[in-house]
Amino acid sequence: MKIAIIGSGISGLTAAYLLNRKHDVTIFEANDYVGGHTHTHKINIGGKNYSVDTGFIVYNERTYPNFIKLLDLLNVERQLSTMGFSVKSVSQDYEYAGESLNSFFAKRSNIFRFGFLRMLYEMYYFGKKVDSIYQELNVSTTLGDYLSDEKYSSEFINYFIIPMGAAIWSTPANKVLDMPAYFFIKFFYNHGMLEVINRPNWWVIKNGSSEYIKKIIKGFEKKIYLSTQVKKVSRNAAGIEISVTGKDQALEFDSVVFAIHSDQALKILNDPTNAEKDILSSIPYQKNEVLLHTDSS
Repeated sequence: MKIAIIGSGISGLTAAYLLNRKHDVTIFEANDYVGGHTHTHKINIGGKNYSVDTGFIVYNERTYPNFIKLLDLLNVERQLSTMGFSVKSVSQDYEYAGESLNSFFAKRSNIFRFGFLRMLYEMYYFGKKVDSIYQELNVSTTLGDYLSDEKYSSEFINYFIIPMGAAIWSTPANKVLDMPAYFFIKFFYNHGMLEVINRPNWWVIKNGSSEYIKKIIKGFEKKIYLSTQVKKVSRNAAGIEISVTGKDQALEFDSVVFAIHSDQALKILNDPTNAEKDILSSIPYQKNEVLLHTDSS
């Protein structure tokens, strides 16, 4: 079969890697690079080279089993990583880090602050409580409503829940509490973030996430068309017609894989069904800016 794949992120490249074994695949990518959210920076500090990822960064064995199988097939090396979480507000003179009690009380005066000590207890209590009841939550209940109903303190909400949610999902701080509580808590549960002990190990790809991109495209790199925007995808009796930038005539395929955001797929899909409209338009997206920086230390 002739199969078109739109998008070259992890979904598109995995589809191409597997389908290319028995089919004729063609990958269309609007950007001038492959890899989607994978973005590795090669930097030199003090004469030493580092690979720093600002897109896809880490994974664990509990929730990424298929991705690990793919990396093993590609013989991609990995190494253990340390995961940390810290919060600092200059305006509020507030600071802590979650690695240990020593770092949690980095600002020693917090030892004598009741609100800070209560937040520490609530972190533990939150993990224990939602671990057992999250499946009973109504999916329409927002995180803000759940925390309010359970009488969690404003300090716990403002200096733990909101910073954590904003960091994980690149969500504006004023939108975190609008998230469904079920979704937020299920993510914490699945990734072992509610556990004090027996947390999963987190791994990174050695020399940066872009290393797996180099290996996965071997065998079909000449079938990847970069800087090629798909304008329209149409269905007919013979199969699929795809119109792209730089081509006067539509290209014909037997099948197509949409490996892009659902709203992008809806924009280019000609004559979508009502079901396709409902499904593809139901997920909102937003752009985020990522800043790679260093400091005086």
